[in-house]
Amino acid sequence: QAVYNVGAKADKAWGLPLHINVEPTTVCNYNCAMCRRELVAPGNHMPLALFTRVLDELRPCKLSLNGYGETFANPEIFAMIAAAGRRGISTVTTTNGSLLQRDVGLLRDAQLSVLRVSLDAATAATYEKIRRTDRFAVVLAGIRELMDVYRAAGKQSVIRLEFVVLEDNYREIPEFVESYDLVVNLTH
Repeated sequence: QAVYNVGAKADKAWGLPLHINVEPTTVCNYNCAMCRRELVAPGNHMPLALFTRVLDELRPCKLSLNGYGETFANPEIFAMIAAAGRRGISTVTTTNGSLLQRDVGLLRDAQLSVLRVSLDAATAATYEKIRRTDRFAVVLAGIRELMDVYRAAGKQSVIRLEFVVLEDNYREIPEFVESYDLVVNLTH
């Protein structure tokens, strides 16, 4: 069956992709327990020129900006989001949330469809164990500040908290869901 499937595939694509996933950077300011960043070449940012060429060639309807790096570590990320917005592309990105307070004004004006914050814990102790950093309060403050800025601008919140289920955090799922007044995605 597998040989048939390979042999029966067309050698030409008949359409463009509806959704693409682009990794804007492999740079990250965290060293999380569950991350496998050693599998990728660290320290690289996708240049804006390459990014816009990909958008122009593929013309997707939806774009996900995520990967092994911290999305907002790429200094051209807001130009990338703007480029997608000018092309009418629905854009979603994932962040560890550590740079939200730095970027709150830019995020307010960004044409993001959804901002996913991978929090992965309901308590600071579990966050520190998983993320190997004590920035839990900083991330929560950034989320709250961004929500306040969205409200003040009359913009509907597009923030989703994500929770990667691990052995170290699964017991906190009920507390996580009850504690945070945002849309929650549970993945494992």
